[in-house]
Amino acid sequence: MMRSLIVLFAVALLLGSGSARAAPKVTKAVSPCVPIEHETIVCKVGERVFRIIHDSVSPSRRYAVGWSIEGGDDDMNDLAEDPRPEDKLQERSFSTDNRDHVWNYLIRLADGKILAKLDGRHFGDRQRYNHYSHQISWSPDERYFAQITDWRFGSSFASAYRIGAGDRVEGPFRMTPPARRAAAALLKGAKDKDYVSKVNAAFEIKSITNDGTMEFGVGFAEAKEEGFNFDMTVRLKAAGGRLTGEVKSARQEKG
Repeated sequence: MMRSLIVLFAVALLLGSGSARAAPKVTKAVSPCVPIEHETIVCKVGERVFRIIHDSVSPSRRYAVGWSIEGGDDDMNDLAEDPRPEDKLQERSFSTDNRDHVWNYLIRLADGKILAKLDGRHFGDRQRYNHYSHQISWSPDERYFAQITDWRFGSSFASAYRIGAGDRVEGPFRMTPPARRAAAALLKGAKDKDYVSKVNAAFEIKSITNDGTMEFGVGFAEAKEEGFNFDMTVRLKAAGGRLTGEVKSARQEKG
């Protein structure tokens, strides 16, 4: 009986050790997106380099918007360092004058996957430069976001997107055409209607909710003119891989 117990115990040890050896080894994937000391997050994806724009990271830090040069002679590894004010310590940042070849991208930070090429053309690490700025707004669940790139007299790009199953990006929903139509519908004079259909539009996102309801302010004006300002609400809707939007409310601000 004693010998049988010893044999059974030895077999159990062998089976246990075999199970331990068979267990797969878990290794944590290393992301190609890493913060550079005193700079921004830099993603090196294959032969390409993407630099994350400040204040563009989603609330959970899952996604961010990066900029990169696509074509042209400039090298992302040889960029000009932005001057910084002598009286204010801040992180080093870099930009390029080669703006015709700059594009923005939605990047998943965990693995550096490029999820979508965006409409925006912001050309540096900083969120704001002289007469140029970058805005991004996220819904709390990070499924909807809007990107605005501004120049001195308006928004050069204003687009909304939805991140669907498997991180598939739907959009863009370009905000300017429906905002112009809604503004014109509120104005009475033909001259005013024609005005808002042609002049610069400047957007400011106020909120985006998890159901795709986006509230924003938009102004239509020529440079150095008063123009017309509106508050609008758009409901975004994804269907068939496309993102559409319907203006649910529009109100002219009285000035």
